[in-house]
Amino acid sequence: MAEGVDEPQCFSLHPEMNVSSMSPKRATFYVLLVNAIAITLAIVIAHHGGRDHFGERGFITFFSTFQLLAIAWIADKIRQVKTRQPSLGAHTGLWLMLSYSFIFLAADEFLAIHEVTDLLIHDLLNLQETPLTDRIDDLIVSLYAIFGSWILWRYRREFRADPRTIPFLLRAIVLMAIMVGVEAIAGSEHVWSTWLMPDAAEMLELRLYQLEESLKILIEACVLLAFYPLLKTQQAKLQKLEQPTVAPQLEQHSLTR
Repeated sequence: MAEGVDEPQCFSLHPEMNVSSMSPKRATFYVLLVNAIAITLAIVIAHHGGRDHFGERGFITFFSTFQLLAIAWIADKIRQVKTRQPSLGAHTGLWLMLSYSFIFLAADEFLAIHEVTDLLIHDLLNLQETPLTDRIDDLIVSLYAIFGSWILWRYRREFRADPRTIPFLLRAIVLMAIMVGVEAIAGSEHVWSTWLMPDAAEMLELRLYQLEESLKILIEACVLLAFYPLLKTQQAKLQKLEQPTVAPQLEQHSLTR
């Protein structure tokens, strides 16, 4: 190589745009394993008389917040890849919106925004606490789910970019439906509690709450595992698109030798 000529860059990708070394299959194993450990640990601690970590400020809250932030991070990485190479498709605004949405959900999880909103509505409208008005916070969460489902339907072609994504999104939807059913049963406490002894009713209420929280973090895990293959696919396409620029550089430098 002639002196004064810089070595050609073999990869024009920015380091943060390189394809992650972890495969989606391995990521699935680790994410589901960590979720299973978190749920089991919280149940065991509660069963042995320890703190209820499914409650506010329990480690399940922190774990859920972390997963939501991880989803937001992946969504933003997908946006960055699409912004870097427009030929990969549009919808950069979609991924920006999804990133901000999951940041908001993480804040809601950590700060209980929907529950605070519930209390605020009661105060502003001077509502009496009843079994019906007590479910306003659940209604707010249901609106989140409806909005998310609409996004999935509206941009379904975008989520089909990787065949591994749709199955996890469908699992998330099924788990969401089950969670809504569990919430409905838990919200009917004033009905079924009259059929049971007080201790049994209290135990059932606790188990329903633990099941609801467990389903919630499993839904997050499914969304995380749905978005991760999309990121991998987009990064691989970006790398493939930018690598051909290396050949002309090598040819130009070879002429200077």
